[in-house]
Amino acid sequence: MRVVVTGSTGLLGRKVLRTALGRGWDAVGISRKDAELSDGGAVRKALSKLSPDVVVHTAAWTDVDGCEKDRERAWMVNVEGTRHIAEACREFGAKVVYISTDYVFDGRYGPYGEEVLPHPLNYYGWTKLGGEVAVLSSSEGNLVVRTMVLYGWAEGVRSNFVLWLLENLWEGRRVKVVTDQWGNPTLADDLAEAVLDLLEAGCSGIVNYAGGDFWTRYEMALEVAGRLGVDQGLIVPVRTDQLGQVAKRPLRSGLKTWRAEEILGRRPMGFRKGLTCTLTQMGVEG
Repeated sequence: MRVVVTGSTGLLGRKVLRTALGRGWDAVGISRKDAELSDGGAVRKALSKLSPDVVVHTAAWTDVDGCEKDRERAWMVNVEGTRHIAEACREFGAKVVYISTDYVFDGRYGPYGEEVLPHPLNYYGWTKLGGEVAVLSSSEGNLVVRTMVLYGWAEGVRSNFVLWLLENLWEGRRVKVVTDQWGNPTLADDLAEAVLDLLEAGCSGIVNYAGGDFWTRYEMALEVAGRLGVDQGLIVPVRTDQLGQVAKRPLRSGLKTWRAEEILGRRPMGFRKGLTCTLTQMGVEG
């Protein structure tokens, strides 16, 4: 089985590719330099050369405020780009595993199971939902994996919430962190293992996979400060509506992971253990 990973220079794409290779799989990564997602011909050409059996589609434009401001680009990358992937895979007889998000929900009544009808609160969420529709309507064998608050470390990848906290708190800088956004933070390494395990299990449809416990962003920040041994007074608690962000954020979000737990026979990794893994990889602990 040959696996192609899109977005292979990003955090999750890199973890999926590395995990697949570590298992001895025939796996290769592609990134923006290989094909622009918005260019259907380029996508088809790139995949045709690689002859995949499976494409794990991690590439996306995830700048939530950026998507709100530049809706055309957001749609072209996250929806049309995903449709190009799905159509090419259908032509070549390959399966798509699409990484989606809790942002397909409005965050009023979370945590959410797979059976709940999506209702995005912002344009990024709408584009990810559009990507889900493109993938699931292309083939009944395709798989959507929803996750949230992805964090972790890899050399040269852009920052995420946990790395942003680590960098700022370690340097003694004050940070504003919201107290009213709930969710289950997900270690990229754990998600990568789960994606490949779900693939091996032959899953299709929608499966949630996110961290094993629920935290506010503020609670996460306090935990990070405690692990670093820095002053928790550097963390300034604020409400989401005080930040003046362009796009609305889901507040009480979260994903129920019962289906994944039943399939995989394990619970997703909790935040404290995931933070230990991250700090160890960075050389801060261990």
